[in-house]
Amino acid sequence: MLKHERGQLIFGNERARLLNRAKITLPVLSHSTEFKENVHYVSAKIEDLANTIVYYLEHEEERRQIADSAYELMMAKLRFDD
Repeated sequence: MLKHERGQLIFGNERARLLNRAKITLPVLSHSTEFKENVHYVSAKIEDLANTIVYYLEHEEERRQIADSAYELMMAKLRFDD
């Protein structure tokens, strides 16, 4: 959930613009069972979270591969317009 500094939720194009700029996002909601760990997303225990984030910020190709795999899955199987 994205919020403006005044506490308002951000939706639509502005939300998409901000998420597209992010190198890493931290979703906390459940996700489709189609997503596979370390293929479409990375999971980390709270005590390992900072180190995991640093790792993926330093390993751009690996981070991009995971993001690309998730995007491809979304476009192939999980679209709302199908």
